[in-house]
Amino acid sequence: MSLNPDTWLKPVGFMIAGNVGPFTVGSPNVLGSGTAFLSTFQPGDLMRTGSGFSSLYMRVLSITDDTHMIMTAPYPSNPGITSGFKVSKIIPITGDDGVSYNLECPALEVGNTLGSGGSVLVPGPAVAAVQALITPFNWSAAIPITAPAVTPPPANDTLLDAGAPADVTVTGQDGVIYRLVTYADAQAENVCLVPRMAVNAALALGWTIE
Repeated sequence: MSLNPDTWLKPVGFMIAGNVGPFTVGSPNVLGSGTAFLSTFQPGDLMRTGSGFSSLYMRVLSITDDTHMIMTAPYPSNPGITSGFKVSKIIPITGDDGVSYNLECPALEVGNTLGSGGSVLVPGPAVAAVQALITPFNWSAAIPITAPAVTPPPANDTLLDAGAPADVTVTGQDGVIYRLVTYADAQAENVCLVPRMAVNAALALGWTIE
């Protein structure tokens, strides 16, 4: 077990700037505006765009220039994303416990400074690996920032009420991406049995404990 506690880290130097879109249904092409695809991505990288119900995960096949990329699969028929969305990079990190953690490098609007935002809650076993993260693309090592105390995850999986039908992805406190899909219970409430490491992320969406 790692001696590191879960830690808020800021990925300095590799915040993803600019917007993506518009997309064309059936096309694998991605158009960027104010982006730097050549210095940010490489073939095989996983990225996310959109938010909430409109989140879409895509993998990079090739990069043409700083504003044009090609994905491994075409844009789906109805993901709810059109244009002007931020894009985040998903970074796989192997922790001290040998587990692979998917950490999201967040987006940043062009012209903005890093400020105190853009932090990532890194699971304890992955902290050392993230702090040592420097790639051939001149990304700087992540550094600690001041952030609210980490809320411990509940002891058990928890039944939550989403208030409305939901099919969302959240990043748990273990760095794993969870897909949460609700179902209607006997009282016609939209509930989901949420894994314990994802409960706080679901509560942050406004879901409530049953």
